[in-house]
Amino acid sequence: IEIGGEHKGIEEAKYVIDCEGIIGTIKRKLLGSDTEYVYTYQTYIEGAIDLDHQYFYAFLQPEFSEYDAWFNVKDNQLVLGVAVKSSANTARYYDSFIRYMKQQYNLIIKEQIKEDRWLMPRIRPGCKIDYAKGRVFFAGETAGWLNPMGEGISCGMESAFHLTQAMIENYESAAQIEAAYREKASSLHGY
Repeated sequence: IEIGGEHKGIEEAKYVIDCEGIIGTIKRKLLGSDTEYVYTYQTYIEGAIDLDHQYFYAFLQPEFSEYDAWFNVKDNQLVLGVAVKSSANTARYYDSFIRYMKQQYNLIIKEQIKEDRWLMPRIRPGCKIDYAKGRVFFAGETAGWLNPMGEGISCGMESAFHLTQAMIENYESAAQIEAAYREKASSLHGY
């Protein structure tokens, strides 16, 4: 184990559960592959808009994003965001989206309170999930789980629950754990 570049010792474990999030350093080293990312940007705004605050709105028009754009309300603040393949494109898409929201829905921005930026895994057709490599198992975004609306914690928790149950029931065999994990998480994968 290395902490801050200093060797602290060796720990032994029968299995390792890797749920380190989107970055997935251990997974990348084990599988020799990089994750494609979606860059997201959203702002929290004090203002007004002619949309029902009870709904989450997704906008799929290609002029607003390279993935999707959205509007919702959280803690009485307007939340507007875009998702892009390259972070260099964020400002262009966000500005286009804001202009559209002003024109179509009378968006009024009194003050921008804060902004968020984060990464999500880019989900491809077929929704490939990496369940395990040997005795190392993957859960959450590390495995590739992501809610269709771009939210990751619910899938992270559900996949970890299924993996834990598979381990409890099949502790003596990594292959049986992986098979049980796949089976238990099949409805999550279908979703």
